[in-house]
Amino acid sequence: MVDSILSLSTRGLRDWLIQRVTALIIGLYAIFIIGFIILHPQMQFDEWQSLFSFNITKIFSLLVLFSIILHAWIGMWTVFTDYITSWRWRLFLEILVAILFFGLLAWGAVVLWGF
Repeated sequence: MVDSILSLSTRGLRDWLIQRVTALIIGLYAIFIIGFIILHPQMQFDEWQSLFSFNITKIFSLLVLFSIILHAWIGMWTVFTDYITSWRWRLFLEILVAILFFGLLAWGAVVLWGF
């Protein structure tokens, strides 16, 4: 019993772990952005633009965007599983949310990298 709980094969534990890791990444990014704003009280657009001109900032921002989407996906999947009893509606809503999240990720990548 203990082995099955501690193994990552169960969906619940894996989802719980993914949500905690993504929440940590999102929190670190919030601290990073808030710290940058505090360290630059008279910040102008040029400083903000130069922050996002570094590739490491773009990668970190894209990682945070992916974390937000993954975090939200697990949350939405849980809500759909718990409250939508019809499998057809649940499948429709999951596909709709997946398309929305993919679009948001693609849009974020375009904004960050300027494709």
